Amino acid sequence: MAVKVQGREIMKAGAIGPEGGESALSRRASLKLGGAMTLWALGPQPAMAQTAPAFLPDRRNQPFSLGWHFCRGDDAGFAARTLDHKGWRQVDLPHDWSIEDLDPADGAVNATLLPVDTAPLWDAAGKVPKSIGPFDAGRALIGATSRSAGGRYTGHMAGGVGWYRKTFRLPALPADGRVELMFDGVYMNAEIWLNGTAVGRHVYGYTPFGVDLTPYLDPSGDNVLAVRVANLGGNSRWYSGSGIYRPIWLNVTRSLRFARWGVRVTTPDVSAQSATIHIGAGVEAPVPGAVLQVDIRDAQGRVVARRQGPAQAQTSLAFDIARPSLWAPRTPTLYHAECSLLVDGQERDRMTVPFGIRRIEVDAQQGLKINGVPVKLRGAVSIMTMAIWARPRSTGRKNARSNCCWRAAIMRFGPRIIRRRPLF
Repeated sequence: MAVKVQGREIMKAGAIGPEGGESALSRRASLKLGGAMTLWALGPQPAMAQTAPAFLPDRRNQPFSLGWHFCRGDDAGFAARTLDHKGWRQVDLPHDWSIEDLDPADGAVNATLLPVDTAPLWDAAGKVPKSIGPFDAGRALIGATSRSAGGRYTGHMAGGVGWYRKTFRLPALPADGRVELMFDGVYMNAEIWLNGTAVGRHVYGYTPFGVDLTPYLDPSGDNVLAVRVANLGGNSRWYSGSGIYRPIWLNVTRSLRFARWGVRVTTPDVSAQSATIHIGAGVEAPVPGAVLQVDIRDAQGRVVARRQGPAQAQTSLAFDIARPSLWAPRTPTLYHAECSLLVDGQERDRMTVPFGIRRIEVDAQQGLKINGVPVKLRGAVSIMTMAIWARPRSTGRKNARSNCCWRAAIMRFGPRIIRRRPLF
């Protein structure tokens, strides 16, 4: 049910709907900003949470980050559907428990871990934390046992185990409806249960992943999600964060749909006069008569090319664009490929992919060239010691100002390439 707080409409815990809070840069905005500032040398960057319309039965990328409950500690019963988690602390995502103080009365934070993992964090006899607070550098300097298993290699912060739970309901779904939960990032060793059944896991802490919830859903009642996160030992060489430190999204589609991250765009032949664009699409559960339609839109939103073809498990379409607006570091022009799956003219799924049209060459004499123009590489490594990964909503404006200052400093330095951590 929606309520209004300070003029904004939000949803009570347990409902799926508009999500407020501080806005973060979307992938599209990040691409534009990155081009204007520098030539980004990055891998795929997941989109960040934004305000979204109300939950719909056929829609991708629906925000799912509000109304969670969190508990430090570990217990086999935490995955059970019948567990009453109302006494747990309410949190919104993204969330990072490494920056929080431990509760000195909490004796079960890591009680079920192996001694090799718990020894740096715990007093073996009392099963209680040896120190309180997110940083433990002072104790390490005087030779005392540190609560941080990784010491300076994990920013003198503690990890451990934490659990997240959320109760939600879905509207009526079509007979071939599919529901998928997408995580932008969890540090680390994430295990997911739905209604008491294990549905997926993901070990690495810096990459997005998805879990198919469809076979385990209760279509008419409450559904309970449980996520266990374990950040143990010295597994990083700086502060990594602990928990679901990036947003979560819900994809509700039909059985005929694009595969996860299934649309690929390449530009094999580019000049100032013309460009060839290849669109490759992976399609799940293709049916006879299904059609893949792709519209290419320019930066002003105008359709500059359209093609259709039979939607098969692997489908590709080629386009020729006359006089394209080329992407370059100082003019980061983006096009968009709007891809739709149609059956009898009715849209069953849609994905939109932003891309730039540019030609990249490297040779021994001139080095890197973009669109035939030599580009001198001057860069830096950005290790984010100035901010936390999961920024609490209450400090969103402060961190936004901090990020603006960081970007201004980068602009003064004038690099063309930045290696950001931990986007790998």
